[in-house]
Amino acid sequence: IIRSRIVERAYSALLGREAESRTLQLMEEFHRDFREQMVWWADFVAAAARLGVPAPVTSSAMNWYLSVTSRRLTANLVQALRDYFGRHGYQRTDMPGTFTSDWGRG
Repeated sequence: IIRSRIVERAYSALLGREAESRTLQLMEEFHRDFREQMVWWADFVAAAARLGVPAPVTSSAMNWYLSVTSRRLTANLVQALRDYFGRHGYQRTDMPGTFTSDWGRG
């Protein structure tokens, strides 16, 4: 059995909550703590990778947290690549509308 303060806090935060609000409640409860530990978290994942030590759960958890708390994600890059290769258009964050670019093709 794993016992830790964070697990006990998570259990208390989620106790009695409806299923659909549990993740949101957990995020609100621990967001500040996660942000404060992000440098350590990233250093740990990087050190494990440098040493050739698999850390799939820690790495996946960190990437999940970053994906649900980031304003812009890698989907922006995918949108740009689709426009580059097929002129599918993209949406900008500074103005409404759909745009396409020359992308230096001449």
